[in-house]
Amino acid sequence: CSVEYNKGTRAWVTVDYEIGKRSYPAYSGSREESIFSDYVYNRVSAFCSVKLWDGLSISGLLDYQPEDHEREGDDATATLFSLSVTYIF
Repeated sequence: CSVEYNKGTRAWVTVDYEIGKRSYPAYSGSREESIFSDYVYNRVSAFCSVKLWDGLSISGLLDYQPEDHEREGDDATATLFSLSVTYIF
């Protein structure tokens, strides 16, 4: 699922949501010996860029990726956040 907003050259915002399940055939047969385990994921990413006034803009990025594994010790979450302010003269 994705939503995007554009306001000419002044603003751009996009938000994405992804849900899924990853299965590993090797894990199904021998749960303890496999280095990978099946998991469900919900990924969210957002990006925005807004021109505040001539020459000055702000941009941001958020990427959040949690994984819920069947083997709890394999659970992981990756998060990336970035914010920038740009002035062009």
